[in-house]
Amino acid sequence: MSPPISFDSLPPDVAALLARAREDLEEIVPITGLAGKPLDDGATYQVKFRSGALAKARLCPTSEDIGYQRDALSRLPADRFPRILAVESRASLEQWFDGESLDSPGTTAGRLLESGRLLGLVHQTHAPECGKAQGLRSTRECAQRLESRIHQLISHRMIDESLAARVWNRATEQRPEYAQYGLSHRDFCGENLVVCRGKVCCIDNTTFAISALDQDLARTWYRWPMSGADWQLFLEGYGECRDGASFLRHGLFWKAHVLTGAIVMRMRSGLPGQIERLLHRLRTTFQPPDRAASPSARPES
Repeated sequence: MSPPISFDSLPPDVAALLARAREDLEEIVPITGLAGKPLDDGATYQVKFRSGALAKARLCPTSEDIGYQRDALSRLPADRFPRILAVESRASLEQWFDGESLDSPGTTAGRLLESGRLLGLVHQTHAPECGKAQGLRSTRECAQRLESRIHQLISHRMIDESLAARVWNRATEQRPEYAQYGLSHRDFCGENLVVCRGKVCCIDNTTFAISALDQDLARTWYRWPMSGADWQLFLEGYGECRDGASFLRHGLFWKAHVLTGAIVMRMRSGLPGQIERLLHRLRTTFQPPDRAASPSARPES
């Protein structure tokens, strides 16, 4: 974490959120902001009170985002997902769950199983209403977005025609006609999980939305690189809450969707240092098969 900052350095909404407790504050420490975004968009702070209690203050893009997050969290176990304690416009104050992060190579088999169950629990929870349909939905638009992203990567010379063809061919071979949509976390990974009071808890939950559940699994695969054995343990735990067979059948489609989306986002955000790692992941995931991809199946450049 960064050095402590003064109260007067806080964004206005966060300052207003903490104003009533200003005399009780001992320390405010910035934790992180969102890469590629303005400093106060997604800024997060550890707040320490004179009593020794800790809390997390956060600035969200809109007050509606906080409302949706609060509603989603209310449907999940309070001992695994922190609750929002107070809100002021775009700022929120939430419980602080202290513990050891799972973002390390030494994560035990039991913790990986438990983490998989936790994401499975999110996926089997009915989402707050937001105007987007849950249940089975066509993947046609997802395929169109994938094709558009591949074209963008070609035009910016991020990938060549050969890799583009492999990604498109192998992804569309595994494309499902329909996918199950529901409550998705969209940032479920080791760095957002801690072991608190002996349980795996998810401490960063600002990205809840309705999306394809198998796409959300692909996001975890991308955000939390694991060995094959560790990933199998995670999926085993996940399978106790939701059957992961559809992801195993259609995984390359969702992996292509997630990886190309992450690369394009970083291109737009001006984060070239992070792109090469993602391109390497795309190349290794879609290594040349034993036989050449059919030219007729290539996206037109």
